[in-house]
Amino acid sequence: MDTALSMSLQANSAPLVESCKATLFKVADHWLALPATTVLKVIPSSDLGGSERGNLTVWDNHPLVRLDLHQLLTRNATNSSSGVEQRLKLRQYTMIVWSQTGERCGILVDELPVLQELSLAEAQVLPPHYRQTIRNIAKYLVIQPYQGAVLNVLLLDLQQALNKASLS
Repeated sequence: MDTALSMSLQANSAPLVESCKATLFKVADHWLALPATTVLKVIPSSDLGGSERGNLTVWDNHPLVRLDLHQLLTRNATNSSSGVEQRLKLRQYTMIVWSQTGERCGILVDELPVLQELSLAEAQVLPPHYRQTIRNIAKYLVIQPYQGAVLNVLLLDLQQALNKASLS
């Protein structure tokens, strides 16, 4: 998890800060969030160079790890070459973000992300069984009002997601 969020959230304790600016984004019918400070840019996925196979591409003349969270959030995602290519075509946007280690990575998202104040005081620890179903890429959930609806927003642990994706 990003250091700003990890310092603010500790298991079974109240957050140190009430809220933070977060980028909310949707992948495979799940809403996720990262601190706004970690997001460099959102670009159309078609603007990325390199091969559509695998998870390495090029952006701004630098190698970029492409992170498809869809395969971590759904049990029946296919990892065949044709399945990966098909999913990449469906992901319209790529969020370029900084990882905790200072590397750039591109998260494939279903629609344009939104910037919103996220109430960390409302963060709840996810049950262990649910964390296992999403491969432990989030430990916390925030119930967030948005455009007249209520969203269940998972606070993405980016480093964990990168580790899990590299093992898939």
